[in-house]
Amino acid sequence: MSYSVNKKCVLNDLLPINQRMSRIRSCAVLVCEKWKCHRAIILVQIGIKDSYAEDSYPTESEIKTAMEMLDKIKDTGPMPRIGQ
Repeated sequence: MSYSVNKKCVLNDLLPINQRMSRIRSCAVLVCEKWKCHRAIILVQIGIKDSYAEDSYPTESEIKTAMEMLDKIKDTGPMPRIGQ
């Protein structure tokens, strides 16, 4: 699916949280393909983990913030790591 379709699902608070987390990771993959970097780098930069226990999912505001950060990275590229 496209970035925009996945993004709409991430921001849809009526969807189950596990689906929304899957969609934000899919967005991260698409950004990584664009910028030729590893998904883990992007996930760290937006504050999203690869997996969550059911009682430790991000809050609604953390999800929205992560998506905003991912939009910026999509447009400008990932932030350089310290020491590079």
